[in-house]
Amino acid sequence: MGLGSLRVEPLIFRLVCKNGLICKDLAQKKYHVGRQVNVSDDNAYELYSDETLAQDDKTFFMKIQDVVRCAVDEARFALTVDKMRESTQIPLKHDPVKSVELLADKFQLTENERGDILRQLFMGADNSRYGLINAVTAASKIAKSYERATDLERIGGEILSLPVPQNLLPPPTLVAYQSLPEYESISA
Repeated sequence: MGLGSLRVEPLIFRLVCKNGLICKDLAQKKYHVGRQVNVSDDNAYELYSDETLAQDDKTFFMKIQDVVRCAVDEARFALTVDKMRESTQIPLKHDPVKSVELLADKFQLTENERGDILRQLFMGADNSRYGLINAVTAASKIAKSYERATDLERIGGEILSLPVPQNLLPPPTLVAYQSLPEYESISA
């Protein structure tokens, strides 16, 4: 990431297919001011006292602990698993070829990556959002570099975090807000 930053990204690793998926909704990135402040392009000098820097370091590492704790939270993991289950019930909006083309345009995939994802989608024989996620994360295993593989795992997570299409949402249930005084203005 560079000096002074840290990224914590939960990775779901399914043993069935050995694909990794980076959970976009749970990813966190933290920056650390560091020991110097850039006053101008040519001149940087130490501005903070040792005590301030020590407290800054302590705060930064406490935040890291919180971010990691959040990343491995069992309830959040269960929510991700539920989203994965839900994605099995969301059919692709277009045929597989068109779906991969749209994905490739949105995420600037190379021709080889397009072909790899389409091949994985056909081999998986699953034309749901879940099938597309699996195709993308499976393609990450044959990516040209570790960085690109990680990018594809992030793309899989972005697909998972997409909202459920309106036509697939259950019909809204009526709630009797009228009987609650604080909702009088809403129902009037």
